[in-house]
Amino acid sequence: DIVLNKLKICYEIANGMEYISALDIVHKDLAARNILIDKDYKSKISDFGCCKLEFVEKMPSNLHLLHFFSLLK
Repeated sequence: DIVLNKLKICYEIANGMEYISALDIVHKDLAARNILIDKDYKSKISDFGCCKLEFVEKMPSNLHLLHFFSLLK
């Protein structure tokens, strides 16, 4: 059903945004073009190029590099 698929997509996007918000990440470019949907109508949030890590700005500057390397794992 089309309506149920749309509701599922909306729920997954909201759930994903809640998750990244809990990680103190601000997406800054949430738009339909940045949502990927597979054949089973599972949605994924993409394009984190404009995102902002809120907690990094609150860190002392000497810890930024350490945090960057921990993200690469």
